[in-house]
Amino acid sequence: MNLGMGISSIIYNLAFSPNLSKLDISRCSIVHQNEINETVVSLQKLLKINSSIEIFKANFIYNLNPNLNKDFWVALGECKTLRVLDLGFSGDLSNKKTEIGQAVAFNAKKKGSLSYLNMEGSFNSNFNLNLLYTAMNISEYDE
Repeated sequence: MNLGMGISSIIYNLAFSPNLSKLDISRCSIVHQNEINETVVSLQKLLKINSSIEIFKANFIYNLNPNLNKDFWVALGECKTLRVLDLGFSGDLSNKKTEIGQAVAFNAKKKGSLSYLNMEGSFNSNFNLNLLYTAMNISEYDE
């Protein structure tokens, strides 16, 4: 479904819903770069603002993953309610391995609920997965 700039507005407004526990935007067609950028900002705000989101699925969204910025990964690390994050087949995450690893580690350290992270089809080598795992080793300095 092509919602264009509308998807970012929908996500942002849902961030204020106290009963939102699941959001699935899989297979949404987000074509233009400015639409992707606005969607990423809205997703980051959703993770920061909403205190009930448990499941977020965003698979098969062309070129979403490479545009997930550091602020998104920091918000994931701080989100205590999210249990499931599905980013499968939404683009390459190889350049984000450090941010992902740290987000997962901080989420666990801050007693977050993240227990399932799907990144299927998002890494171009096992080497990058090993580096992601290494990035999960954080110290007090990293905070």
